[in-house]
Amino acid sequence: DRSSLPVFVYNMPACVGVKLSLDTVAKCTPHKNIIGLKDSGGDLAAFKQFLTLREQRPDWSFLIGPEHLLADAVLAGGDGGVHAGANLCPELFVHWLQAARRGDLAEVAKLRERVNQLGRIYEVGGDFLSVARGIKCALSIRGICSDVMAEPATAYDDEQRLLINHFVEELAGVEP
Repeated sequence: DRSSLPVFVYNMPACVGVKLSLDTVAKCTPHKNIIGLKDSGGDLAAFKQFLTLREQRPDWSFLIGPEHLLADAVLAGGDGGVHAGANLCPELFVHWLQAARRGDLAEVAKLRERVNQLGRIYEVGGDFLSVARGIKCALSIRGICSDVMAEPATAYDDEQRLLINHFVEELAGVEP
């Protein structure tokens, strides 16, 4: 309540080791400076439960973290998401969000394939940091930023970078 800035409730069990319950998030609804929820738990059923809090807080934004769940979350009533891949392929995520909002299931399915293709970047390292390392590597290949990571994380080696480059080349030039 004393924050001078708006606050989001952030469910990120992979980082903190605790999964927020519906009851816990519901206890946040009376606080006017809390303006929404970002759920990175990866459980669409739990996200749908969080959406029931819209009755108490219609002004909240309900955002999903795992990018492969964006369309499903929006089709369920969510507002959008915050996704690493949108830094690399912003048009893809804009089109996918718009298709979900229109209820265009054929377009959602078509774009889901592209999002899944992008997701291969995150599988290269095989650990929790693979999303950050993968997207930083892909962005550096595109000349957008460096792939330098904050310690203790490290950038990918030449072999991993070559694989990410292959995925980036496959994504390049294909309309969302």
